[in-house]
Amino acid sequence: PVIIPTTVPGILASFNSRTCIRTTCVKGRNMTNPEKYAELIKKASPDFVEIKAYMCVGSSRHRLTPDNMPTFDEVKSFAQKIGENCGKKIVNESEVSRVVLLQ
Repeated sequence: PVIIPTTVPGILASFNSRTCIRTTCVKGRNMTNPEKYAELIKKASPDFVEIKAYMCVGSSRHRLTPDNMPTFDEVKSFAQKIGENCGKKIVNESEVSRVVLLQ
């Protein structure tokens, strides 16, 4: 699991510019507990949240397999659950890129 220092969300919220959090979803690894993602997102208060699928390319192929690549529907469903828990809605998506944008 990724451990984020508690000061990081507060720092992002203090920025005087538009902000975005990007989360790469890895099937079988981190696509659980959308409410916990939502908690961090609420604290950070970003303008946008991008939920995208892991793609099996580059050196990550030594650690993960194509089975770890979520489908677009899985990414969209996970993004929807995160959004429901932090008050954000899907405003854009790209099926071919397997990415969903929340605002």
